[in-house]
Amino acid sequence: ILERASPGEIEVGGRDVVTAGHSAFVRGTLEWSITATHRLRLSTAPEAVWRSVDERRATTVSGLSATEGEQRLKTAVNGLEYQADLFDAKLQNVAFGKSYSQASNFTRRLPMDRSESLAKSTQEWGAGDALRYRIVPELWAKASYEYATRLPRVDEVFGDGALTQANLELRPEVSHNLNLGAAGRAESEQLGSLRGELNLFLRDTEDLIRRTGAALYYSFQNVAHARTVGIEGSAHLATKQDRAVLDIAATLLDSRNRSRTGPYASQEGDRIPNRPYAFGSATLTLRWRGVAVPNDVLSTSWTSRYTHELFRNWESLGAREGKA
Repeated sequence: ILERASPGEIEVGGRDVVTAGHSAFVRGTLEWSITATHRLRLSTAPEAVWRSVDERRATTVSGLSATEGEQRLKTAVNGLEYQADLFDAKLQNVAFGKSYSQASNFTRRLPMDRSESLAKSTQEWGAGDALRYRIVPELWAKASYEYATRLPRVDEVFGDGALTQANLELRPEVSHNLNLGAAGRAESEQLGSLRGELNLFLRDTEDLIRRTGAALYYSFQNVAHARTVGIEGSAHLATKQDRAVLDIAATLLDSRNRSRTGPYASQEGDRIPNRPYAFGSATLTLRWRGVAVPNDVLSTSWTSRYTHELFRNWESLGAREGKA
């Protein structure tokens, strides 16, 4: 038996990492009906995650790894919302404000039974308004704007203990989001029903979070400025008694780097890499009722999904014919 000089691992010397984690969350909503057409809602969504990372195979002279220790991430999103239903519920307006807070703490073990604690806290605010108007009972239009924040997830901040490395300096995404849409439905006793929806959207984002990496390891990094415009549509067609149902959906978006400073300034104008920009799906379901007994249903479904090809890295780097 030939014994290898080094283990068959990504790193020389191998790794044996044990990551143990716990998470807890609460979702609460308090609603006050001021009148039959005016409502006030208060919501809260705190969440706590704590993990421990134990490297059981020594990777340094001290026998400790760079990420070994205790990890804690506390997040809270709170919102206050005012809803008004006007003109016999033809017009609905929802105005809201939000607060976003997050605190991370990483206690790293050091040699000689010492430890080092790294802490970071974030506080952001957001607000928006959503408007929906029913033109006729079967057709309505909607528009919304939100100044929003997306707080980093625990795996984006601390990694996954394997191939995704930690980035304790990761900043939250802050964006201006604008949506315009229309939806409608049509029904016929003989033919069935049709529902459809079409939406246009714009996202102007500071500090967009994206996954980057080389051959072996990955990490999540911020892109200074990104802008996304897109359109998405969906349709639901059903025959009488839902004997045949067809659901289709498609999305086209153009998400580009608009950074003029920072490490990605030289790729200004490129699509954000490793993200689909044209994709869709279709599902057809056929149903037969009363096959064996009066109340049974036999059904079969066919589903297809499509994602257009995309570059894994910045499209302006390297020869096009040799890019992944």
